[in-house]
Amino acid sequence: MKQVEAIQNFEHGSRRRRGEQFGVTEQHAEQLERAGLVRIVGAAPADPSEAAGAKPSASPAAPASPEQTVKPRGRGAKQAQGAASS
Repeated sequence: MKQVEAIQNFEHGSRRRRGEQFGVTEQHAEQLERAGLVRIVGAAPADPSEAAGAKPSASPAAPASPEQTVKPRGRGAKQAQGAASS
């Protein structure tokens, strides 16, 4: 990411005012600079949560459930769904 400063008012995702500093990708910074809209002032500040070593707020993943198997019936024969009347 690059930190850029708007030279004039323009729209890039949202309205950018002259003198406003904001971060964009290196490719966008170069394109905006070539168009005469911004000047590159440096690298954008790193994500503070990563720099401080803070843990993410997401909960840890739950352990996987044990694999379940089907238990065979008594003698291995399927049970009839209904009694056949004769």
